[in-house]
Amino acid sequence: MASVVEQIKSKLSIVDVIGSYIKLERAGSNFKARCPFHNEKTASFFISPSRETYHCFGCNRGGDMLSFVQEIEGLDFRGALGTLAERAGVRMNVSEPGESREREKIFAVLEESTKFFSNHLEKNKESHEYLIKRGIMDETIKEFRLGYAPSEWRSLSEFLQKKGFTPEHLLKAGLSIKSEKGYYDRFRGRVMFPIADNGGKIVGFSGRILPGTEQGDVDKQAKYVNSPETEVFHKSKILYGFDKAKQSIRKENTAVLVEGQMDLVLSHQSGVVHTVASSGTALTKDHLILIKRLADTLVIAFDADEAGLSASKKGVDLALSLGFDVRVAEIPSGLDPADVVMKDPEGWKHSVLNARHIIDFYLKALSGKGYDMRTFRKKTSELVLPYIVKLRNTIDQAHFVSETARALHLSEEPIWEELKKLRGNELADTSYREPEEKADKSSQSAELGRRQNIERKILGILLWQESTSKPLADRVGWEQQYGVIVGESTLKEKKDLPEKEKNNLIFEAEIYYQDLKELPQEIELLLANLEEEVLKEQLVIAMDELRDVEHKGDTTRSMEILKKCQEISKKLSEIVKK
Repeated sequence: MASVVEQIKSKLSIVDVIGSYIKLERAGSNFKARCPFHNEKTASFFISPSRETYHCFGCNRGGDMLSFVQEIEGLDFRGALGTLAERAGVRMNVSEPGESREREKIFAVLEESTKFFSNHLEKNKESHEYLIKRGIMDETIKEFRLGYAPSEWRSLSEFLQKKGFTPEHLLKAGLSIKSEKGYYDRFRGRVMFPIADNGGKIVGFSGRILPGTEQGDVDKQAKYVNSPETEVFHKSKILYGFDKAKQSIRKENTAVLVEGQMDLVLSHQSGVVHTVASSGTALTKDHLILIKRLADTLVIAFDADEAGLSASKKGVDLALSLGFDVRVAEIPSGLDPADVVMKDPEGWKHSVLNARHIIDFYLKALSGKGYDMRTFRKKTSELVLPYIVKLRNTIDQAHFVSETARALHLSEEPIWEELKKLRGNELADTSYREPEEKADKSSQSAELGRRQNIERKILGILLWQESTSKPLADRVGWEQQYGVIVGESTLKEKKDLPEKEKNNLIFEAEIYYQDLKELPQEIELLLANLEEEVLKEQLVIAMDELRDVEHKGDTTRSMEILKKCQEISKKLSEIVKK
């Protein structure tokens, strides 16, 4: 396995890998960015090309290109390795040790099922004609690996068992259902949409009933049947089409969100590749965090009727709370994006490109309902003002307060008053609130006391100089001086850190001091500041002890401690003068 990793790292740059997901800025010989793993205003995520590592000083995540791909793609080690190996053109040994065989079996049975459904789509004239009639081209059918599940009780199960899979494997993959009479296929008489994880592996399916197919009563009631939650499929974390859309989302800095698989497939076919689908499930925080790593703008496509407005509210609340610029692609009432693409692909592109800000959209939608002014104001207060409260940018807030006041024929004062009330309610309701971020502090060390912060910097510089091929000549002297100030035993204890913490200190020192020409002067200042802090602590301890012995009437001991206090004060004065 190590040889595969080495081959990948020899062919790929960590800067190129991470730069394909997030926007990077040069910071001397390193690179920085806003961390993709937590919300922040100030960049605290750094990449060191020379060390081939990254570290965020805000959330303390760090590692190499493999760990980055694992986290940002939501993959296991094997999945991240496969993704990077494919990108680097490196062949992997399929029988690498340490893999979960059962998990691999689930992936394998899902892949075979995808092939099975695809083959049956070619054989089944009705299902193929249905997709063509919906406007999907053969090239798109192949790209999305669309298929058809025969209208039989056990055709898939029998096929897979001949391939060596057990009924238990099918059950774990969500492909079959267990009854008193045995196992039967979950998907029957349905057009099949394979659902992939972020790395492109099939993890589940969504099956749309084929019109005219004879089914049991339960299936007749369900237009769509989706895979259940399994070891590899978690609907709250998977967005349909994300594996195909992610690069375009990053490039456009925008994600277009539609509801169904058919909407997504046709949107991609029309050229709007930065589209993902919630697959008919509620939009979750995990879905949005996945998108936020790549884009700042979210375009939502839904109907402007009352049901559409209501159904979207929670998702919009979440998106605004995460800092998205939320926009709405307007589509004609009663149509979904798939209908629009079929009739007018260019019109769909225009809707996405000219998507209105969510607040503008609501104001326009409500004003078109024919409400009297009193009802219009009441509806606006209920639906629009809560969104203005959630805007992070105060300039945006001021802009939309002005727009709302104009629409309602009011001055801005009552709008601001209502916002104050809503803001108070929101502070009491922590449902959507994010934990306070550490971005403005830029580093965990900012939370430490002054002495600990100084020590962390000094220790980081010493460890960094120790690890570099060309350390400065003064390094040994600095270490000796540090040992005198804190004590040799303390120095040894501090240098004997866990490897991960030691690497973080080295990385931090390298980031802040690598391009500093006056490093010797900087560490001399840090050592002087540390000595000052240590002396202050010693003086506080000595003064407390002096008060204690004076209270006991121990004159001899009092004189000894007083002399010690005077010596410490003298040393402090000398340091301050320097």
